[in-house]
Amino acid sequence: MCTFATTALLTAVLAASDFYQTLGVPPLADQATIKQAYRGLALKHHPDKAGDAEASAERFKRIQEAYEVLGDEARRKRYDLQRNSGFHDFHSARPNDFHFSSHAQNPFEGFFSQPPQQMIVQPARRVFRCSLAELDAGGSRIFILRDTPLARIRDAFNDGMHGVGAQVVAQLGTAALTIIWRFPGVIFGRPWWLRLPLFTLAYLIAILQKLPPSPDGTFDFQVKPGWREGTRVTFAPTGQGPRKVIFELREKRHPRLERQRHNLLFRCRLSRRRAARGASLRVPQLNQPPLVVELKPGQAVDGQTLVLEGRGMPIKGGPARGDLHISFTVKA
Repeated sequence: MCTFATTALLTAVLAASDFYQTLGVPPLADQATIKQAYRGLALKHHPDKAGDAEASAERFKRIQEAYEVLGDEARRKRYDLQRNSGFHDFHSARPNDFHFSSHAQNPFEGFFSQPPQQMIVQPARRVFRCSLAELDAGGSRIFILRDTPLARIRDAFNDGMHGVGAQVVAQLGTAALTIIWRFPGVIFGRPWWLRLPLFTLAYLIAILQKLPPSPDGTFDFQVKPGWREGTRVTFAPTGQGPRKVIFELREKRHPRLERQRHNLLFRCRLSRRRAARGASLRVPQLNQPPLVVELKPGQAVDGQTLVLEGRGMPIKGGPARGDLHISFTVKA
């Protein structure tokens, strides 16, 4: 009984928040009709002329608010679009005021179709990793992607707060709050411990159905010699959905070599005795046997670098290569 009374009270309050009902005009009324209705109601309910000043002030405030929206063509179009949408959250002239329409029988209606065209679907991002040896010689990559709920959730998180995933969560969240506000017994009725998990599950299922599909299919491409960290390979949208996919390269760390654009760096530590007498170094290479470098006595100086030309990474996939730098650290 208490829940029914609460619902009836909320429904009455929400009905009074419809701007067309406030002015007493039909939704297809022209601007002249709206203006005439506003003038008549403003004169009738002005606080200086009405008997009950407090009630008249509240009524006059709602009339003013309704006319500020319906009397402006741009605001009225935006209001009509929101009024006929699934989530029914109306913004008046003041951005902090929210009004819910009582004619919304099903706030989730329309949410199980594909995302609206005005929503910008961000590309799906996938990371692939290559070692320096693979980037030195080149090779092929094949990825098999499937459109699964986990893939959609991952793409939504990758979009951050500016993608369609954030818009879907916001819209469905508004719809869920509308249902809770109008029908609190959906969650707070007995047994609430069963209603709340079921409502949450329905909310998550609605989000998954509303999210745009993830890439589905087989994607293969060639890794060219000399590719660097951050190189991207983009596949245009296919018939599986409106989302394109971008594969981004990440380099695996080599245990002994460091990459500096097209050059390779090998850090060598020598004792002072070996540096003074000379030494034979075995310098690792990519896809080749170690290179033996003979150091003359006193050639290895702390902080200096020995450059071997043409021993680095390929430059733009051509025959030219960078250099191999050997950095010396002489220990006391």
